Amino acid sequence: MKRKLLFIFSVISVCSIVHAQKPSCGTQDPEDILKYNPNFLQEMLDNLNYLPAEQTQKTTNNNSTYVIPVVVHVVHNNGSEKISADQIKSQFPSLFNDFRRVPGTPGYGGYGVDTKIEFSLATKDTNGDPTDGIVYIQNATLTDLDRSTEENALKTLSKWDPTKYLNIWLVKSIDAGGPGGTILGYATFPNFANSITDGIVIRSDCFGNYNYYPQGTYFSLSERFGRTPTHEIGHWLSLFHTFQSGCGNFNCSASGDLCCDTPPTKENNFGAPKKQNTCGNDNPDKLDDPRFYMDYVDNNFMNKFSRCQTNRMISVLNNNTYTRRFNLWKDTNQQATGTGKYKKPVANFWSNTQYTVVNAPVTFIDYSAGQPHNFTWTFTNINNNNSFNATGGITDVTFPDTGWYNVKLVVENLADTAQITKNNFIYVGQISNLNLPISQDFEANTFPPVGWRVINKDISPDGLNGVTWGRTNLNGSGGFGNSRRAARMIFSGYSDIGQEDELWSDVYNTQNYSGFLKMDFSVAYVPLDYQAPSGEISVQVNDTLTVWVSQDAGNTWTRVYYKGGDELATDSPSDQQINFYTATQWRRETIDLTPYANTDKLRIKFMTINAFGQSLCIDDVVIYDQLTSNSSPILMDSDFSVLPNPSQGSASLQIKLHQPVTFSASIYDVQGKQVYEFPTQNLPIGTHTLPFTLNAPTGVYLIKAIMNGQTITRKLIKN
Repeated sequence: MKRKLLFIFSVISVCSIVHAQKPSCGTQDPEDILKYNPNFLQEMLDNLNYLPAEQTQKTTNNNSTYVIPVVVHVVHNNGSEKISADQIKSQFPSLFNDFRRVPGTPGYGGYGVDTKIEFSLATKDTNGDPTDGIVYIQNATLTDLDRSTEENALKTLSKWDPTKYLNIWLVKSIDAGGPGGTILGYATFPNFANSITDGIVIRSDCFGNYNYYPQGTYFSLSERFGRTPTHEIGHWLSLFHTFQSGCGNFNCSASGDLCCDTPPTKENNFGAPKKQNTCGNDNPDKLDDPRFYMDYVDNNFMNKFSRCQTNRMISVLNNNTYTRRFNLWKDTNQQATGTGKYKKPVANFWSNTQYTVVNAPVTFIDYSAGQPHNFTWTFTNINNNNSFNATGGITDVTFPDTGWYNVKLVVENLADTAQITKNNFIYVGQISNLNLPISQDFEANTFPPVGWRVINKDISPDGLNGVTWGRTNLNGSGGFGNSRRAARMIFSGYSDIGQEDELWSDVYNTQNYSGFLKMDFSVAYVPLDYQAPSGEISVQVNDTLTVWVSQDAGNTWTRVYYKGGDELATDSPSDQQINFYTATQWRRETIDLTPYANTDKLRIKFMTINAFGQSLCIDDVVIYDQLTSNSSPILMDSDFSVLPNPSQGSASLQIKLHQPVTFSASIYDVQGKQVYEFPTQNLPIGTHTLPFTLNAPTGVYLIKAIMNGQTITRKLIKN
């Protein structure tokens, strides 16, 4: 009997998070389970055999594929642990956002994945009678749970059929803390749960979400956003901690957490994510990423499940040998428990863009809970009060007038209807009236420039947006050191690895282009040479810049540029934080846009992918065709520079030409006296280096160059 009891508790995964002391797990981990069941790990790996084939046909809705009925048993002694039904219900939109990776919510993070899994409080009990899915049971002993002696007693005190419901028990405390820290919750793995123990136990003050129910009782400021249930459900669906077995080995699919897309980390991580590289066996080696739900960082930093983690959870739900997982999401069980499409839905939506122009398509996507089948959209222009309707769970809409629009969605499932209205949700503007060549040097007083947009996708539960595009504002920090301002992304303090940040241009009509359409821009970036402290591994950290083009004002995109790390670098890696770049640390890039030019709704976006590395700057963007290539590009700041500057007298002019020119130039002192003259010469298209030696006293000089009748001046300092 002792051996049997030990086995039962060895298969429970426990998440322990400390309050005012270092935490630790309170039960044996999967490596210990292997001592009692050598097949445990292989069974976990074999689950992937049940992963359904990916559907390739276009779907007409965005409904959850898997809806899990839930019953919550609140075991209390009439104290603060007897949390309200409203606090319990506040947990479920949080779970929906996390598991469905809903845009515009804290669950939309980094390179996370929509699992298509939904959790729904039951509205029918085991007898088919109405219920709110919440059961309150007073028990002074079991609310302060001692798992070593009271596990079975707790779960038999109140339990519904585990083949029909996910049972979640809420208690005041688990094992009364101890040297390992305060245990917040634990869950049973699917291949070792039995009909008595299967389910999840959580401290009641770790259930619910402050954003939806701020008057609730919560464990701490850092543990009030409902991520403990997200974490524990991950275990219940077979996921290991991302720090399982430390770094694991080089076979990432069969060691550690069994996922190759969660960078290994040597141990659990707490508080705010730190810049660290505790393991060197991932390929390529990357910094640790503790923001997965299966680590221990504070609630407001957790934000993703990976593709591998998602596949493992979906495989478990499709494994018919796990009847207490496989049966839960079936339609007959949803009907029996009053969940999914048989329960009043909760409406929500998003769109591919919130900034468009007249007559451009915008895709609106339903993100409602409850598997609705009817969708009615109403779009109302707040300026003239004109409105129009659309239908469908995923629908393309064009707007006839400019202005801000309110968007209303009414959804219907087999049980009821629900609606949501988002005011001022989408802005419809006009196509820019600029003609080619179109240039942007980011020198205006406002950022982003007029008509441009910054798209910041990450929102933390505490309501704060993450790091995103800004700009420099320091003399010499623009392109090639010739201006004050450049658009900039600062990655060095940006721990949300994999997060994408976008800088969108205005919308342009390029239908009348001649010959070709190209875009030039200047870029500056230095990879981080992370010098690890003792116990870690040094690594080069490589952020990424991509450029995309849209022919429909930003509803759909095609990638035309992708560079990261050494390919993107404009100078050697540095172990020092760089926020401003010198004149020599820039490069000019050219992208051929000709295949996308025949549109009156051309839009460009610069999108960065964060790796927690250095800063990146872009400047002097110019879009031009064959006719206009003879005018604008040579006037951009970055096309004409003096290097080095200051100098000892020996320097060179660096010139990039988009047209042939007749070049002449002279250098003048501060009294206007000519002290050096360059020979007049014809220069073809391309990059040119014109060296010179200034034999003159130290001081400040002016270089004046004339190219095809246009004058460019630069300041020169001789030391």
